[in-house]
Amino acid sequence: MAGKRLTWKQPKSNFEGNGAHVSMNVTVQRILVFLLIFSPLAFGTVEQWSLTVMESASVLALCLIFFRSVLTGKPLREVPGTVPLLLFLSYAIVQIIPLPPPVLKLLSPGAWSLYRETAWTGGHAGWGSISICRKATVSEFFRFTSYAAAYFITVQVLARKEMLKKTVSTVILLGSVVAFFAILQYIIPNGKIYWLRGLTYPGTPFGPYVNRDHYAGLMEMIFPVVFGFFLLSRPYTEYGSFRERMTEAFNQKGTNVHILLGLSSVLIATSVFLSLSRGGIISLSLSMIFFCLLVAKKRKRSNRALVIIVILAFILSASGWFGWGPILEKFRNLRDGQGAISNLRFDIWRDCVNIVRQFPLTGTGFGTFADIYPRYRSIAAAGPLEHAHNDFMELATDGGIVACALMGWFLLAVLYRSLRTFMKRREPYSIYLLAGGLTGLVSILIHSMADFNLQTGANGLYFFFLAGLTVSAAHTRMRNGTKEGTLLARKESRHGRIFAVSALALLACGLTFNVGILAGRYFSPFMQNGRPESRIAGEDLSRVKSEAYRAAGADPLEAEYRYEIANAEWLSSNKEQALVQYRNAVLLDTTNAEYLQTLGLALSDLGKGGEADRLLRAGIDCDISNPARYKVYSSWLIARGKKDAGLGYIKKAIALEPQDTGEYITFLILYGLDDKDIRGSLPERVAPHLSFADYLSQTGRDDLAKKEYLLALGYAGNERELRPSYFFHVYRYFVKKNMPDEAVMVMRKAVDALPEDVNIRLAAGEAYERAGIRYRAMEEYKHALLIDPGNARAKKKLRELG
Repeated sequence: MAGKRLTWKQPKSNFEGNGAHVSMNVTVQRILVFLLIFSPLAFGTVEQWSLTVMESASVLALCLIFFRSVLTGKPLREVPGTVPLLLFLSYAIVQIIPLPPPVLKLLSPGAWSLYRETAWTGGHAGWGSISICRKATVSEFFRFTSYAAAYFITVQVLARKEMLKKTVSTVILLGSVVAFFAILQYIIPNGKIYWLRGLTYPGTPFGPYVNRDHYAGLMEMIFPVVFGFFLLSRPYTEYGSFRERMTEAFNQKGTNVHILLGLSSVLIATSVFLSLSRGGIISLSLSMIFFCLLVAKKRKRSNRALVIIVILAFILSASGWFGWGPILEKFRNLRDGQGAISNLRFDIWRDCVNIVRQFPLTGTGFGTFADIYPRYRSIAAAGPLEHAHNDFMELATDGGIVACALMGWFLLAVLYRSLRTFMKRREPYSIYLLAGGLTGLVSILIHSMADFNLQTGANGLYFFFLAGLTVSAAHTRMRNGTKEGTLLARKESRHGRIFAVSALALLACGLTFNVGILAGRYFSPFMQNGRPESRIAGEDLSRVKSEAYRAAGADPLEAEYRYEIANAEWLSSNKEQALVQYRNAVLLDTTNAEYLQTLGLALSDLGKGGEADRLLRAGIDCDISNPARYKVYSSWLIARGKKDAGLGYIKKAIALEPQDTGEYITFLILYGLDDKDIRGSLPERVAPHLSFADYLSQTGRDDLAKKEYLLALGYAGNERELRPSYFFHVYRYFVKKNMPDEAVMVMRKAVDALPEDVNIRLAAGEAYERAGIRYRAMEEYKHALLIDPGNARAKKKLRELG
């Protein structure tokens, strides 16, 4: 009886297992399709809520894959590149583990040195992580994990040809619809995404994306897949006249699909051109050369070249219909007036090289570019810089040689296995799909040399999806009657339950982390409503502290909450507790210059001047292009009687923002400094001395002001970009003070410095008129006409003088 019962139960178990197998497969495929649709439409998945959805759904699908394998006993398919990908994720975890100083010094001397300057206060060396901002690295870990999960589930799910075809069809349809919508929004713009969602920060929206370059990055990955299927669906016609072949083609069943795919290809490529993304246009063009070479290697049909030329003509015509002017102008702007390539990216990359030199092996931690870059920043552009505008360079700065080697290993594993199998395949579907997938990868990698596409949630997901699609296209059998649906081998594993439980734990941790971030922002309105100090000054401190403590409890790795707790405690006279929280903020965000200097000022107030001086200087070192940091330190020095040292830092601050010299002059006056001290604090630049001359004039010292104005123009040779307004500023002063000779002298300097500026020539003519030198005035007006023959003002003046 026992034997019979066992025999009776076994088939039931198999039936249930097979049912679970099919059901879970379908569920996982639906999650994958959901991710492919959701991530681009959710504004490119760059906000915390959308990242939470993307990451959770990806890992959930991974859990289902593993549990399906455990429940059914069926092994998973081999996934090329799994080892380097797992090592890459493990390395991200290593970056956030606190290490003892000797170990940290061995692995990352740069991080060890940085902690000595900043976080290790009081002369005591604590433990430190390779990552200089652990929250940023944890966030990147979960993002990378979602990509790895998407790659893994893509390979598993698309091992069946039915699911492969359905998923690819969905991607083609999505790309077509998004491109159509983007072009429509280009024609009828209102500055909002979907005509509804306004931008929360400056951007150049296109389609559903905040950044047009990232929109182009998505489309350039999808386009080769669509174009490949356009070529695949081309109707085959026998020999005959052109009319006979056209008639035969239009009578075939798949012709309508071929036409629709051609229209989709034109829509997608045209939208890339209209996005005005130089990187996108160049990447799309170069990658299609690769596509044609790849297809020609396998499909030697001469008439296919004609089809490619025709579709290219349609793309160019469609783009030209909207006007080539903006596109050509975008490329012309690459060069400055002297014809040299002018782009801040080159300066950023030079700064990145210095970061890599300091942190060569392990980098500064994934996601920490925005934290480390201010320490090396050489450009004066306003606002923080969150990315390197080069994904390869950012990988090197954040992950060092280790990360570059692991990611290179992964890409080589995927490309090698796919290309090796590609050369053996004969099925047209697989050939064109593989060519499209590989071309999409090549395109985004080219674009990533000059942008940060892979830092965008949706584009990063699509990159790894394309990697999985490439593997599937190379290995999935498309013919019926084959015993195995894929060439990928089955991998037996004795640790299936461990993998399943680990994936479930990963899902729980990711949800806890991401929901904690969202909860922290909900509990702390000050994170969304500007600087919190203004709220603390006008509201009840207990309420502010309560909000900050709740936020810190929900998101314990966020340094900003610790900093605001410290501010509130300090204002509540709980100085010891405030000091603890300031130190916690610095430990969580080691290079934040504001935290460092505020901690330094707090220590100074408690009588620890030496430690305060070190932290105030460290604040400058961690944000070398921010004049506010120099101002804080200089005021601290001047207040302690170190006037000369303080003025030296004021001079550096003014050099960074010469247009605000007036504010610094007021600052120095309030500290009781005299004219000599103020003049000594000014860098040898035009704008600062003009501001000082204005101050002298306003205080009734015109003799000194006259000398200062002329001295200011003497520094014109030190300016990288000499502005005509400098000369007009001084010229108007002398005209106002009825000093015609001095006005003429100023305009002579202006003509010598900027001889091709028509307005300067006109002003010089007026100056000579006022001085009674008519012939020189006429010469200047004639010069103005040589520069601008149609200038009405110059013609009028010549008629009056003639």
